[in-house]
Amino acid sequence: TWLNENAAPESVLLADHRISEWTPVYTHLNVYWSDYNFTYLTPRFRVMHALFMYLKLFDIPPEAMPEAAYHPPTDKAEAAFAHKETAILVGNHREYLYGFYPDGMSDFYTLFYTGDFARRLKDYRIDYIAIDARFDSTWISKIPKSATKVFSKGPIELYRL
Repeated sequence: TWLNENAAPESVLLADHRISEWTPVYTHLNVYWSDYNFTYLTPRFRVMHALFMYLKLFDIPPEAMPEAAYHPPTDKAEAAFAHKETAILVGNHREYLYGFYPDGMSDFYTLFYTGDFARRLKDYRIDYIAIDARFDSTWISKIPKSATKVFSKGPIELYRL
């Protein structure tokens, strides 16, 4: 694959669950988030940031965050909840997340949402973002201008940060 031939070992890929699930199987890359993270001792702040990252990528504004988290699906939240990874993050693990930040979750998300998104990507050492245009069309507008498209085939686009 292109990633095996061109990406440095231990690079980190941010993608939706369809791509993330199989990336470690067929490449030498790490993924930003996996459906299996909850089977490990993942710190709650890391789970919270993963939730925030996906809500931001799916264009869920801070004022819609409680609605998106507690009452899926409704207008903008519908796009996020059409995706398995977001449903897992805020559905199956709602108590895990909200038990830790019961009243301040919206405030934390506002800070995350309004902050420097390119910096957030660097904080988690994300080297590549993979977008499947069939499902992740809102992601394209969030890619930093400094990113370079390095691969494209059908609906899949890969950007190097």
